[in-house]
Amino acid sequence: MYSQITRRTAMDKARDTGKITISGRVTLVQEISDDVQAGFLMYAPYYGKGENPKTKAGRSSRILGYVYSPFRMRDLMEGILGPGLPNVRLKIFDGNSEVKDNLMYDSLAKGAATSPKFIKKQLTNVGEHQWTLRVTSQPEFERYLDPEKNLVVLAAGLIASLLLFAFTWSFANTRRRAQVLADQMTETIKRHAQELARSNGELEQFAYIASHDLKAPLRGIDHLASWIETDLGEFLVGESRDHMTLLRQRISRMEALLKDLLDFSRAGRVETPIETVNLRELIQCQFDWLNVEKKFTLTLDMEDICIETRRTELEQIFGNLFSNAIKYHDQPNGRLEISVKSEGDYYVITVADDGPGVPPEFRERIFQMFQTLRPRDEVEGSGMGLAIIRKIIERQGGKISAENRPGGRGVQFRFFWPNTMQKDSET
Repeated sequence: MYSQITRRTAMDKARDTGKITISGRVTLVQEISDDVQAGFLMYAPYYGKGENPKTKAGRSSRILGYVYSPFRMRDLMEGILGPGLPNVRLKIFDGNSEVKDNLMYDSLAKGAATSPKFIKKQLTNVGEHQWTLRVTSQPEFERYLDPEKNLVVLAAGLIASLLLFAFTWSFANTRRRAQVLADQMTETIKRHAQELARSNGELEQFAYIASHDLKAPLRGIDHLASWIETDLGEFLVGESRDHMTLLRQRISRMEALLKDLLDFSRAGRVETPIETVNLRELIQCQFDWLNVEKKFTLTLDMEDICIETRRTELEQIFGNLFSNAIKYHDQPNGRLEISVKSEGDYYVITVADDGPGVPPEFRERIFQMFQTLRPRDEVEGSGMGLAIIRKIIERQGGKISAENRPGGRGVQFRFFWPNTMQKDSET
């Protein structure tokens, strides 16, 4: 909405004046039928409950939002005046120019053109915006009027006065309703935010406790399975050996799942130090550590960048992305391509591989907890890695998405990471 200049002008005026303001002539986004009407938007600025700063600078700095309402001009005027005006024609133009593109309302839009004997124009200010009202006589009016008595002026004045009264009354009621609505919405949003924060805190605490407390009995099961294997020795054969192997695999999977669940509960919440990090060196180090079999190559499209950031979190992000690329690759050899570009307050980092890729219908689902594209019996994994990554990135104000890899097979992950972090603002 703010990107469109007509709407933005009205919003800025409402913010700076503290008054209800209407926009110029627009075609409303609500217009989806063939009956397209000229329209405008009414904006009431909201600075907080009971707040109304006295200065322009104060209003500009304290603005929280707007309560706004769209109006279809013909529907509005018919609601005020009824289906039409007897024996006179009323046109309303946006601004002070009577051109077709500025026409907001015509009471006889479908009527035949006439040459009126009486014409009255009047400029009026409605919602900090200027309209031109043009009232002309119709033949029925002129037959009953003495041309020497300029009663059309009185008729036009009455119409203008009635319109001004109707808009003033409507604006006064709109401001009261808008203030009440904004106060109610603010309180509701605050209450929901508090409830959400409490629920998230409880969920994270539960995940931490569950994953931590379940480790002890799981270790006991693992030890018991090991003792059974030792005691049976050479007598553990055939199907029993297969069952024991499957049990040990499931125990390892459960341990990995609990570890990842614990990591997820801690992601972005546990304080890690902010330090100067050479981004190229960090990426290369993570790649070398995971590329144990030397079957992957790495291409870096980036400058030698040093940033103030949380090293541990970046290592976790690149580690998970590299691990997934290597783990799920379906060819003997593979390639990873990394690019880093600066965009405002963030670096846009892309990590692309030439593996099997991710179908479009799964590109959002893969960021959810416990989601994998292949069965765990084929590729071991908890399905938590990308959920952890997203949580870390969003805690830092960024975002991550999965896309097609340009120019070939594979998937490309793109994420935004702040280009600096202040050490005195650690949370």
